[in-house]
Amino acid sequence: MVFGLDTEIGLGGGGGGSRIEDTFTPTLGQTIFTLSGVPVVPDDTSMFVNTVKYLYSVHFTVAGNQLTWLDVGFTLDTVDSVEIIWFL
Repeated sequence: MVFGLDTEIGLGGGGGGSRIEDTFTPTLGQTIFTLSGVPVVPDDTSMFVNTVKYLYSVHFTVAGNQLTWLDVGFTLDTVDSVEIIWFL
């Protein structure tokens, strides 16, 4: 389920591909986020929750166009802001 999806496409970074920013307002306990496309290199994906950067494979994973938020000691809530940056 995706709520509050906003996508911005820019150029540069990530090996010369297009830089994509997907932003979300999560539902309570949401762990799956559907990206607006498929990252060329999934581990080049960055995830920020309330402007704090989290680490690929430690705090989240990416498979296809789905990002999975892992159990990191707190649950996402509707007051959180999630920004995901990846390259096409």
